[in-house]
Amino acid sequence: MVFPDKVWHEAPPESQGVDPAKLQAAVAYMDKNFGPEGANQLVVVRNGHLIWQGPDCDAYHEIYSATKVFTSTVLGLLVADGKCTLDTRAVEYLPELDDRHPAYARITLRHLASMTGGYRGKVADVAKPEQPWGDPIIYVTTPDTPEFQPAGSQVAYNDHDVHLLGRILAMRVARGPAQDLYRTWSQCELLFRHPRVEHGCRAPGQAAHPGWAGRPSPSGPTLGRLPG
Repeated sequence: MVFPDKVWHEAPPESQGVDPAKLQAAVAYMDKNFGPEGANQLVVVRNGHLIWQGPDCDAYHEIYSATKVFTSTVLGLLVADGKCTLDTRAVEYLPELDDRHPAYARITLRHLASMTGGYRGKVADVAKPEQPWGDPIIYVTTPDTPEFQPAGSQVAYNDHDVHLLGRILAMRVARGPAQDLYRTWSQCELLFRHPRVEHGCRAPGQAAHPGWAGRPSPSGPTLGRLPG
């Protein structure tokens, strides 16, 4: 097993215990059955070695709910800095949260990060039928009937809990853009050990990498741009 450096270590499939004929057959199946892109963007890594890459493997995509990982990471950094705890209640930062729905008074930051809070905001401005989550700005600022209660009694995979957490962390706890939390090398060392990711962090006095601008995702939590 090797860990990638600035570029992946490439190796023939057979050197990593993979039958090249079977790998090629799998790629051919994908090309035939997986839509117009087929296996063009496929990357296969075995034991840390790159053994297959399609011609369009560097294509960019929206990462959607993968941004939830960054939101929970921000929570961890803020807890480590002593600015909040996992059991801090959301209403301590948003006193109006439980004005219409008292159940929201029990929601903690832990609940929001684990999607066990039961928070449900107003769903509006749905762009298209396949995007039923609506406008995050609206549903983190307009509480609606809880999806369930009490908080912590169920798990429900959703955007509403985590977007609300993003709003609280960015605007009421950190009081600034999320990328500011990653600017010291000590924090980057904990979060991003791969050089291809690490270059997005900077030590004090260094210029910010142009790609580290906090690009918003249409459905993932977008720290730093939600209203306070």
